Parts: sequence; structure tokens; C-alpha cells
Amino acid sequence: MSKTKKRLLILAGILLVIVVAVIFSINGIISGIITGKIDNILKNHPVKNYEISFQRVGYNLLNHSARVVNFTLTPTRDYLDSLTATGFSYMVPEIHLGRLIVAGLDYKKALSDKHIDLNKIRIKKLEVTLWKIAGKPKPSNKGAQSQIPDSIQINGLDGVFIHQFIIEKSKVELVDWKTKKVLATHSELSALFNDFKLTSSGHHNGFFHASVADATMQLDDFAFFTPDKLYKLSAKRITLNWRDKELFFYKLRYQPLYSKKNFSKHIKYQKERYDFTLNNVKTPLPDIKMLLNNNQLALSVVEIKDAQFNIYRDKRVPFDHSQRPLLPNQAIKQLALQLAIDTILVNNSTFVYEEVTERSQQPLYVDFKNLSAEITNLSNRKNRTYRKSKLRAFIKGRIMGKAPFDLQLLFPLKARNDTFVFSGHVYGKVALTTFDRATYPAAGMKFKSGTLTQLTFKGGANPYRSKGTLTMLYNDVKLDITTNEQKATNKFLSWGATTVIRNNNPTSGNPPKQAIMAFERDREKGLGNFLWKTIFSGLKATFIGGKKSLVQPVKTTKKKKREKRRNRKH
Repeated sequence: MSKTKKRLLILAGILLVIVVAVIFSINGIISGIITGKIDNILKNHPVKNYEISFQRVGYNLLNHSARVVNFTLTPTRDYLDSLTATGFSYMVPEIHLGRLIVAGLDYKKALSDKHIDLNKIRIKKLEVTLWKIAGKPKPSNKGAQSQIPDSIQINGLDGVFIHQFIIEKSKVELVDWKTKKVLATHSELSALFNDFKLTSSGHHNGFFHASVADATMQLDDFAFFTPDKLYKLSAKRITLNWRDKELFFYKLRYQPLYSKKNFSKHIKYQKERYDFTLNNVKTPLPDIKMLLNNNQLALSVVEIKDAQFNIYRDKRVPFDHSQRPLLPNQAIKQLALQLAIDTILVNNSTFVYEEVTERSQQPLYVDFKNLSAEITNLSNRKNRTYRKSKLRAFIKGRIMGKAPFDLQLLFPLKARNDTFVFSGHVYGKVALTTFDRATYPAAGMKFKSGTLTQLTFKGGANPYRSKGTLTMLYNDVKLDITTNEQKATNKFLSWGATTVIRNNNPTSGNPPKQAIMAFERDREKGLGNFLWKTIFSGLKATFIGGKKSLVQPVKTTKKKKREKRRNRKH
């Protein structure tokens, strides 16, 4: 290598070192300026009721980015204590930020127009504690609800625009301020927020309100644990789109933390074990301010696709005889939340119910596949008309994956005595052995043969009793009624053991038998048990019932005349 080339390389190296040194010096100078500015702002414009601190500020001249390390925003204890004496409930944040990176600042706008225009904000290792504070109710303000501000005060600025806001590996906890008990937690929160604005209120008082008309927000791997430590509520992805006013959930899961066997060890009394997966949920974006300030939730159409609903109950666990579950129409009317959902649509879903008892080694199993549902007028608003206050549900699918069925429920929410009506159909032809996994554990009744052609039922009910009619068309039924695994007396078995079962309905040359459904509700059980026992009463009457349990055919005038003639002859 020639001396000239060596000199050039040495010169280039020296220049590079000088440039790097200059860049580091400029970075240090700018970091110092930013630190001074932040200290000055915090000193001259302190945030009321909060303490703010940070460890250091760094700047990178090459990509025009600044970073803040170990930033904290902590509400004062006196402030939190003072909120408990109010008539409101609050959610007060405490923020610990590991690293905040700000990139792409438009210096011209920042210095001349006092307008912050940022290309990107990236937050890492964010820890947020939401202190839940329940204020003391005031007699003069019984309707007080949780409040959220509609603006924020930032002095010395004219506006803020952030093109992209990224949150990585963050943690959020909901904690009760009084008991310090963690109510819910999420340890791996990631979020992406686009096109966020803070716009001046226009009164030159330093107040700004959030403008999210064109914004989108994405949360990944969202999860919270329920306070009873039995479930985890999670979502693979949540997307909020303010432009189209839509909210999407992908793989929303309500998941038990214990297996079916171990779940029973963590409960004192019997309760259902829920395992729900909703793969796709689409709903209008709710008005958060109305929800938190006025306790109102209004939605037009909620769409649920590809969902799996699994419910398991272990009846070997002691039963809580003090419980009095409400029917859906009663529960909706007693909600503290003012609810108004026009329509809920469910498509391509499954529902499975399993139950184990001491009476049988074989668990009861019922499934509904290809399930779809339409629920309308789910509302407890008092100002709705009588017609719009009727909650309707239409459900259809396949029982045990084979028998097509539909079920309709109508709840007049303004009815004072909480009445409702119901009807349904099961279509054949389906082998009755299909239902053995449900009928045998529930009633000790196993079908050896038989074909269901059609089942129809309709009736009405109130919270105490139900009544209606049921028609079951079938042929060649043979039942195997056993007590081998039964440890408790079963009324249906003791009745059926001495009664001849109808093998066909209709019988040759006769019209179909129509059974009467009637049931006195067990107030300790809910709607599912109420409907099942009502329908089952009609099934019993169809197979083995006498005249009192069957609907007698209406006699025509000609039939009445014939009977009179016969009576005269006798």
C-alpha cells in the first residue's frame, strides 16, 4: 500500500473519530437541554396531585430520537385518600415506565408553533397500577357514577400529534386502594396505536381533548385473571377502529385455570365450570365516556363467529341451598348497568354441557353443533316501548351433532309477573339411541331401539311454574330402564317399571297423542333446568301417561251425535 493511501486512511479514521465525538457531544448537549427543559416544566407547571420523576434523558442525533429512562408518575397518598370521601368511584393510574423512546420530532413546529408532531413513540417495560377507589355514597347524590375527565391540561403547547404509539412487554394491575388486593392483572401487554391527536379546547387555557377520529389501536396477547383465581380472560388480539367505529376480538377466551377434576377442589359449593372460546367477535365501538360516566352501554349489532361454549358441573360437590338464581328476564331488569343491545348474532358455534353425579358412573353429556342464534332487544332501559322491550331469542343447530332443532324464547321485559313463552322443534328421522348419553345419566332411561320423526313443544312460564303441550312422533321404541348404577330413588323409574310404554306415536289408525307439559320450578335452579324438566314432563306423559297427562281430542258435532245415539241404545 502506498504512503498516500495510508495517509488517506489515517485521515479518514481521524475524521470519523471526530465526527463520532462531535455526534456524541451534540447528543450530550441536546440531552442536557432536554433534561433542563423537562425539569423546568415540572418545576413551573407541576401536575396537581402527582409526583413525577425520571432517571435520565438520552438523545440520538442520527435518527432524531430521544429516550427517557425510568419515568414515574405517582399519585400522592393524600390525593388517593381524599377521593375515598367523595360520592364517586375512581380509577387512578400509577405509572412506572422503564424506557420511553420518542422519534421523528418536527423541531420547526415544536419551537415555532409549540406543536408536537411525532413520528413514533415506543414504550418498553411499562407497569401501570390502576387504583380502584370506591367513594362513600352521599345521600344527596345517589346516582353518582365513576367519572373520567374529557380533557387534560398541558401548559406551554398548542397541540400534539403522534403518528404511531407502540407499547411492548407491559404490565397492568387493578388494585383495590383500601385493601391493596389485586383484583385483576395482565403481565404481557402489547399495543399499537395509530394517528392520535390532542387538540386544544380553543379557550387558551391549556386544556386539550383527545381526537381519535382516524385512529386505530391494537392490543396483542391481552389477559386478565379473575379475582377468585379460577379463570383467565384473554384475547390473542383486540383491535379498535375509531374511523369505522368498530371493535374486534380475535380468540377471546374465558378459560378455567384448573382441569375438570381439580376445579371441584377449589370451590366450596357446586358451580358451573365455564370454558368459552370466541374466535371472532365484532361489535360497534362503545361510547367509553357514556359507559364510565353514566353507566350506559348501547350497541347495535354484536357478531360472534366460530365459538365454543363448554359447561361442566360436578354434582358430587355440596349444593348451596341458599342460592336463588334469577331467570334471564329478571336478571336483565336488575342490572345496575343501563344496557341496550339491539341484536346479538351467533354463527357456526358449538355448545357442550357435561355433568357428573354420584348416581351414575357415566357423565351426562349434551352437545349442540352447527349452532346459530339471533337475540334481539337485550335492554333494560325503561323508556322503551312495550314492543321494543320484548327480548327474543331464536336458536337452531343439531342436537348431539345429528338431530336438527330450533328453539324460540320470548321474554316481555315489562311484564310485572316475569312471564315468558317458549317453543321448539326437533326434526327427524333420528335414531333415539343418539340421546342415550343424556337420557341415561339423567333418568336411567336407555333406548334399545326407536326412531324419532318429529318433536314439537310450546308453552308459557313464570318464575314459579310452567305449562304447555308436547307432541313426539316416533316408532318402534324399546326402552331399557335400569337401576344398576342408581343410588337414589327415581320417580320416573318407579312409575315406568309398572307401566306399559307406548312403542309408537301415532299408533296405527289413530291420531298422534299430544302430551301436557307441567312443572313446578325448583327455585334453586336456573332456566336450563326449568326448561329441561318442563320438556321432560311431556316426554314422560307421551311414553307412559294416562288420560290426565294427555290432551284430549276435541269432539266434533258429528262425533257427539254418534255418542248420544249409542248411549240411547244402551
